[in-house]
Order: sequence, then C-alpha cells, then structure tokens
Amino acid sequence: MADAEDDELFKVIRMAPADLHLPLGEHFLKLQAQVKAMAGERTEERTAMAKERIAMAEERIAMSRENTAKALTVAAMATEKADMAMEKAAMFKELLNAREQLVFVLYAVGVNNGRSFLAYLVSKWRMEQLGGSKRKRLVVLKEGLKGRPNLVTCLQQNVPGWTRADDMTEEKKVEGLAANLDALVTHIWNNTSDDGHSFDPGLGLILRRTARNGDMVAALACLAKSMAVQCRIEEHTEDEEDATIEKGNDAPSA
Repeated sequence: MADAEDDELFKVIRMAPADLHLPLGEHFLKLQAQVKAMAGERTEERTAMAKERIAMAEERIAMSRENTAKALTVAAMATEKADMAMEKAAMFKELLNAREQLVFVLYAVGVNNGRSFLAYLVSKWRMEQLGGSKRKRLVVLKEGLKGRPNLVTCLQQNVPGWTRADDMTEEKKVEGLAANLDALVTHIWNNTSDDGHSFDPGLGLILRRTARNGDMVAALACLAKSMAVQCRIEEHTEDEEDATIEKGNDAPSA
C-alpha cells in the first residue's frame, strides 16, 4: 500500500517542472512523515484509552469482589450471632433447670426453713475445706467467705452495718462479715420464733421481712444467691398481716 502511494507521488512530482522536483519531493516526504506521526499518535491514544477502560473494568471487578466479600462477612457474623444467641438461650435453660433441681435436692435432704438452710450451708462449707470438720464454725465461715468474693460484695452492699468504717483491709472486712454470720446462725438456731422463713421445693427460699429483721433477711438472700438457690422476699407488717411479694429471684443486688 505504501509503495503504491509513493509511485503516485513520484508521478505528480515528475509532472512538475524539473526545478521543483526536489522541493516537492522534500515537501511530500515531510507530509508523509507527519501523516505517519499522526497515525502513530492516534494509535497510542487509542491504546491508552483501551488500557484505561480495562483498568476501570478491573477496578469495578475488584470493588464487586470486595463488596461480595463484605456481604459474606456480614452474613457470617449474623449467623455467628444467631448461633451465640441460641447457645445462650440453651445455657440459660440448662441453668434454670439446674437451679430448680438444686432446690428439689435441698428440700429432699431436709432443708425446709431458714434455720435448716443455714445448717446445710455451714455443713457444705465444712466439707469443702481441708480439716473443716475440726474447725470452729467462725473459722469455717471466714474461710468460706474468702473464696466467695461475690458473696462478700453482696453482704457489704446489702448489709452495710456488718462492716465497720475502720475495716480498711479485705481481711478485716471478711472477719467482720464472718463474725456477723456466725452470730446470725447462733441467733436463728437458738430462737426458732425468729425463723419464720420457709423453703419451698418449687419456689426456693421464701424470706419474711419485717421492720426488725432487715439485716437477717438481706444476709440470707445473699447466701441463697451465692448458692444459686431461688429466693424471694415477702414484706410483713408487725401484726403479720397479709404479705405482699416485693422481690423475685436473687433479691439482693451484687
């Protein structure tokens, strides 16, 4: 194709006067070079545009893949959360069943009021401790509290009178709580008239609170909570009128 075009150019040049052959030839050569250069530039421009379009397409594909990956991640997280929710629900159901079974077991072994509940608790703590059967009850209670920080916190918050203001160390606080627990056990054991609390195989520990026994009831509720035993508190007036239920399970805070 290029040779045919050159032949045509030479024919045109030969038709011109001889003195114009050289200038015309140079001019045609320049034009030919310019045409080739322009063609090359257009080719490069088209190539660059094609590359740019390819890059844009690749970027869109990458974004699409990224969005797909994000969607899959979100879906996986949602599935994981759903599985966790189901697992927690199952665990809660198992815990509830375990607590109900515990209440039945305690009732079966003779726990039927606040007095027998305390006796069972002290006996249980004795068995947990090395040489517990030979220890005094006060020592057993102190060691039992040391291993139950949540119970200590519950007693401090709900029976603040059991912890003196100058009991700055944890050791002193535990000693004070143990002494008060020991006094509570002695009081209920020796004064059956003050033990109006009951233990129901379906409801757990039922505490009767009056204007005079607030600390006792709060302490018993904390002890029940520490053992995962169902507990509820009933308010009673001094003349023992009809009770109204104030709180449900785990009556004390902490």
